[in-house]
Amino acid sequence: MSFMIHLQSGDGLNRLAMLAGLAGKSRPILEAAARSVRLLLQSHFQARDQTPNQLGGERTHFWLDVLKSTQIGPTDEGQSSVIVGDARLPQRVYGGTIRPKNCKMLAIPVDAAAYGRRPATFEMVTGLKLFCISAGGTVGLVTKGQHGYFGFGVWRYVLAYKVDQKADPQALPDREKIEQAAVDGAEKQLKIMIQRDQPMK
Repeated sequence: MSFMIHLQSGDGLNRLAMLAGLAGKSRPILEAAARSVRLLLQSHFQARDQTPNQLGGERTHFWLDVLKSTQIGPTDEGQSSVIVGDARLPQRVYGGTIRPKNCKMLAIPVDAAAYGRRPATFEMVTGLKLFCISAGGTVGLVTKGQHGYFGFGVWRYVLAYKVDQKADPQALPDREKIEQAAVDGAEKQLKIMIQRDQPMK
C-alpha cells in the first residue's frame, strides 16, 4: 500500500494548466512540479525525524523511512504524482483503529527501553523477562523490580485488543504549501524552457 499525492486540485490545478499551456508541452512542466513537491515532502519528513520520541530511548526513525520511500510517480501529458511508498503513512495521515494481526492483543510500549521493540525483541536485547499482570483494570507486561506502578515491578507494555489512533495533522505539509511547491517548480521549468528556446544573439 502506498500513499499518492496528485498534483491536481482547485486553484493549483488551474495554475499548472496555465503554465503547461504557455510552455506548449505539459509533461516537462508536470515533471518539474512533481520534483518540487517531492523535495518539499522530503524536507518535511526530515524535520519530523528530528523530533524526539515521547518516551525517549532508542529512536526508530519512522520519518526517515518515510522520506526514503518518497518518489516521483507516473507522469504523462495530463497528470503527475508523488508516491510515498511507506505503507504506515496513511495511518498517520487519516488515523483509525489498529488491531493485532498475528496475536490476540497489541503490546503498547510505555517505557523508553521498550519503545520500538516487540516484547520478544525486548527480552532478547535487554535479557529481562517479561511477566503479564493485571492491575487496576489494566493488563500489561512488566519486569521484576522493587519500584514501579502498583508495586509489581517496572511496566514496559500495556496490552490492548485495539488502539484508536488519531490523525496526525502534521503528517504532511499543508495542502497550500504542496500546491505552491508544485507551481513554483513548474514556473522555474517554464523559465528554463523559454531561455533555452531563445535564439542566440
